[in-house]
Amino acid sequence: MKCYICCRRTSFFPEDAGYERGKGPLVVGLGTKANTKAKRPQANSILEASSPVLVGILRDLKSITRPQNRMFPFTLEAYRKTLVAIQSESRLKMGWSPHSVRAGFASEAKAWGMSFEQIRETGRWKVDSSLQIYIDMLQAAQIAVGLKNAGWGPAFEWAAKHWAICALRSLDATERQRPLA
Repeated sequence: MKCYICCRRTSFFPEDAGYERGKGPLVVGLGTKANTKAKRPQANSILEASSPVLVGILRDLKSITRPQNRMFPFTLEAYRKTLVAIQSESRLKMGWSPHSVRAGFASEAKAWGMSFEQIRETGRWKVDSSLQIYIDMLQAAQIAVGLKNAGWGPAFEWAAKHWAICALRSLDATERQRPLA
């Protein structure tokens, strides 16, 4: 089974299709996973105007990654182990899993005023009832307050402002250049 991997060869910027830079969607190939509902490779699109920093980071990552390689060298299992280690070392008992980001996105987007339709489309939920399960604003607020009360507030604020720089520095160049399995 392959996990979602954000492949360089399946991530396309507007300029790759002959459009003016920033004048079309970035289509990010997420890879394939056994037993997906769609039975085809998954992808997402991002407009540069709505997420210029993210698109800039992805453009930089694509430029330094070989065509046959992953832009992010993480497997689902490596991600899961990293989350467990972070929670253990920081003494945080959050119960985070790789899927927590999906729920966190839905809840945060709703809290910040994104429309239900925008959240559904961005998160690629097919039906409203599926998305409604993910939106848990009470839990999101409890997590935020819990982290603040545990003294993690300043660290998370700093990370939110600097996450891209930290992520790029933490990716070892040799890992980024490892061929796909």
